Amino acid sequence: MRLNSLLLALFLGISQSRQDALEVKINTKDDFCLVVPKDYHTSIGDSEKPGGETVWCQNRSGATSSSTGIFNGPFWSAVDITNPKSGVIQMTGCIDVNTCDRLKPGDDGGQYDSNGGDGGNGNPAA
Repeated sequence: MRLNSLLLALFLGISQSRQDALEVKINTKDDFCLVVPKDYHTSIGDSEKPGGETVWCQNRSGATSSSTGIFNGPFWSAVDITNPKSGVIQMTGCIDVNTCDRLKPGDDGGQYDSNGGDGGNGNPAA
């Protein structure tokens, strides 16, 4: 099993329409939903475009819609959840890319955030 390190910082401030379409939540290390590439075996960088992402959850009970994907086994190991500053939740640990067929094994990763991207409009732009 290949484990990758991943630092995932979720920044609040996403536009309301974006937030409705891509609902991210972190309750515990076993109850969360994250943004991942929409298409099979896609790098994070290649999916940072409008419509290039979707949401996957650790379990069906956490799914936010019928189109939400479900990780095929435990996604995180050795995970730590922190709040480094107001409005930010950060999960840091190792992931198993084999639990999500949307992730590209060997990808160096990246981040979706509401502050970066083209002209500061977010990655992907909202």
